[in-house]
Amino acid sequence: RPVIENTTAKLMFRERYEMRQTVRRLLRRLRTTIGVEEMRELTLDAMVGSGHAENAAIYLQAEGEFALTLYGFRGHRPPDALTMAQHPTLLSDFRRDRKPILLEQQQARFDDQQRILSDDPTEQREVERIREAIASLKALNASLMIPMLAEDRVVGLLTLGKPASVDVYSTDAIAAVLSVAEACAIVIENSHEYDRLRQRDRLVAIGEIATGMAHEIRNPLGAIKGAAQCIVSQQMPPDSQEFLD
Repeated sequence: RPVIENTTAKLMFRERYEMRQTVRRLLRRLRTTIGVEEMRELTLDAMVGSGHAENAAIYLQAEGEFALTLYGFRGHRPPDALTMAQHPTLLSDFRRDRKPILLEQQQARFDDQQRILSDDPTEQREVERIREAIASLKALNASLMIPMLAEDRVVGLLTLGKPASVDVYSTDAIAAVLSVAEACAIVIENSHEYDRLRQRDRLVAIGEIATGMAHEIRNPLGAIKGAAQCIVSQQMPPDSQEFLD
């Protein structure tokens, strides 16, 4: 049965099958990856190299306010940063829902709102919010935005711009990319933890060196002090008294 299902998927649903195989290979490599740079290269190369994305980018959470900084990309260069000042609607929805954002869904929502648009200020504001989100996605060359979550915290962001041969990202494709984003988030967290441990070990080593140096310096200083205290100053030549003092 698994052989038949696999063969059927390969022949009849080739695009879905290839996406699944790409993700499986990538996940196997990400499980043994601890460096964020290696994670970036593996993920971007796999997503674009497989033909399932024309553009791809990874953003990482910046320190301080909720903002994301470009860490790597393939294809057209996206903006260097995503901030609440420049992309308020997109980041607000992203931070609140922590779910994938699909350009086609945003466009469908915009069309629906346009058909029922009235003079209600609330509806008009909603239309403007959706319009702004669509503009932000297009500026990112992104058809799909996927959060990288670590314990419900956004630590990064993966954006994909579909090639012309792909009409829309399927539910299976989005689920596959979600699993990749989860693996990337684990690598990011493990890398930060490794850096913290390395910094702690470095401080411990510096403390041990400082203690050892203090001990090695203190011993000869103690011997010199003890010898100096035993010298009878009256028996010293006058011209050597200054050195003794």
